[in-house]
Amino acid sequence: MPACRLCLLATGLLLGLLLFTPLSATGTRAEKPGVCPQLEPITDCVKACILDNDCQDNYKCCQAGCGSVCSKPNGLSEGKLSRTATGTTTLSAGLARTSPLSRGQVSTKPPVVTKEGGNGEKQGTCPSVDFPKLGLCEDQCQMDSQCSGNMKCCRNGCGKMGCTTPKF
Repeated sequence: MPACRLCLLATGLLLGLLLFTPLSATGTRAEKPGVCPQLEPITDCVKACILDNDCQDNYKCCQAGCGSVCSKPNGLSEGKLSRTATGTTTLSAGLARTSPLSRGQVSTKPPVVTKEGGNGEKQGTCPSVDFPKLGLCEDQCQMDSQCSGNMKCCRNGCGKMGCTTPKF
């Protein structure tokens, strides 16, 4: 009878995993398009979301230190990230954007317009990366146009892409 006990144990473990695995309302884990900006770390580790589907409209669930918040992808947001008295992270009205190298600071200044080549690639070349490089090991951009100012979308040292100051 030990084989039956193993079957029951395995079945119980599988059911437990299914019960505790977060799913969206539709039962899928579809990731929304775009990449998350680098946000200011949340010090109290509040997780406002777990999956992209937990966020409204085209907002993505993005890491902010040990916590997570819903943020507009590719570094642009419709408002400024702020904390409420209850500890909830919210977006206030107004045009704001974050830059991956501004350590999540929100700026209301208009984006810097740079001269780009005919193919949408910004001027300059990506700097060489010294391995191993510490930092965010997740994609912050997919193309130069997703980076603010004259920054370029370059490899960040761990196989991912990030906005970097180019070499001229």
